[in-house]
Amino acid sequence: MMKIKLFTFTVVAAAMGLAGYVSQAAADTIYGGSFAPEGLRFPDEIELLAETPYYAAADTYNTDPEGTFAPQTVHVLETESGWSIGEATWKIETMFGPRWIRPKPWEIEIAPPKRITLLDETPLYRSASTKNTPVAALTPQEVEVTDAEKMWFYTNDPNSKAWIKVHTSWLGDLWAFIPVKEIGTVHDVQRKAHYDNLPAKSDLGAAMGVGQQQMDWSTTTAGDFTIVHEFTTIYDRAFEVQTDQGTVWTRDKGVTILPTDETLKIARETPLFPTVFAGLAKIDAVLKDENVIVFEKIIEPLWAGRGPYEIWHNSTWYHVRSSKGTGWINKLVGEPESAVPVHWKMLVKNARELSQYPEVPFNDTTLLLRNQTVEVIEAWNPPNGGSMWLKVHVDNRTGWIPFWNGTQDTLWDEDSQTIARVAKTETNGVNIVPTGTGDLYRNCRRHSDKCEERTAGIASIRE
Repeated sequence: MMKIKLFTFTVVAAAMGLAGYVSQAAADTIYGGSFAPEGLRFPDEIELLAETPYYAAADTYNTDPEGTFAPQTVHVLETESGWSIGEATWKIETMFGPRWIRPKPWEIEIAPPKRITLLDETPLYRSASTKNTPVAALTPQEVEVTDAEKMWFYTNDPNSKAWIKVHTSWLGDLWAFIPVKEIGTVHDVQRKAHYDNLPAKSDLGAAMGVGQQQMDWSTTTAGDFTIVHEFTTIYDRAFEVQTDQGTVWTRDKGVTILPTDETLKIARETPLFPTVFAGLAKIDAVLKDENVIVFEKIIEPLWAGRGPYEIWHNSTWYHVRSSKGTGWINKLVGEPESAVPVHWKMLVKNARELSQYPEVPFNDTTLLLRNQTVEVIEAWNPPNGGSMWLKVHVDNRTGWIPFWNGTQDTLWDEDSQTIARVAKTETNGVNIVPTGTGDLYRNCRRHSDKCEERTAGIASIRE
């Protein structure tokens, strides 16, 4: 049943209470990039109001268009986050296949949603003018939309308002003057995510920082939960999360955990962790030479738990079933599969701690290297940048140490019999630049038995 307040005579609507309250929730900031349609945040259809040039690719600012579309409604495949406040590139579906357009916000029209969710008590008017006295007010609830002013979505000020006509069961269709940033709709979702810090209680208005209701932080909740609803405006999103204590709204989208059904081959030593959200968690087991079943994965940058690190935070974490139990693995956490075998002797002058794997320290004991010679048996460049890592053998122990350019460490290449320095030049490549009089060039590929030798200024070992 619709919750409605009637005003009689000259009674003025109650104050909206929008000022003086700042949400304690962390906003779900969406940075640059292209996004598929999702609620109001990224509409699935737009109406072109003028002739619009179209292009065969997104980055074609300095090229002539393929042609021009007449005014019409088009289906959206992707768009950019700032589409409502400035020129954006839209990827649309056409009879020629995907094409790209760049209309100005005032050159398109977005149909208002069929239903919106009011976040606060909202005055209603007979006509689209605040000069009239409101005739009723609606408490926070979902309502049917029957009309909206033209360009209702376009504003350079999210606090500015737009007229939306809603249907009431008692008084018919009436107009509401709503801040654009609050015009939103709720839709069902079913998505798993990890949260580190959810409030004990929060309704949608509190999560969006609207109204007098505040979020209850007397206790907090953490864990893997299901997101059951999503609220979207043209600027923002909020999520209703089902926890063990009930549902709670938040603007934090959490860390998305995707369902999957994959088989992953583990060729080299790879640690199995009970969780990726507990810092340097104790390793449950070590996997090697087996296939594992992946049933969940995290593909987004992982800024919690074991991140951010230059190697890991842009790499995929897999939730797997293995011969040694269920847990999480990462192909970049363990013995790197793309490491290159080398035969070097290295004098470590700068202090270096021996790690179990690149960026993974030993849990029990450690070994600090300084002013001593080690045997280098592998070299590895992380695919996401950062320091080169060397697998070394010293004092009857084997582990990994980082190599930093500009150090005083010296290296003897056993293959070329040359005093050398190591220089990282490109992903998964290792270069040896001779510093002595030797000029032997030796190029070896990891899965080949052959090596070629010729006179050159650089000795190179590359994956």
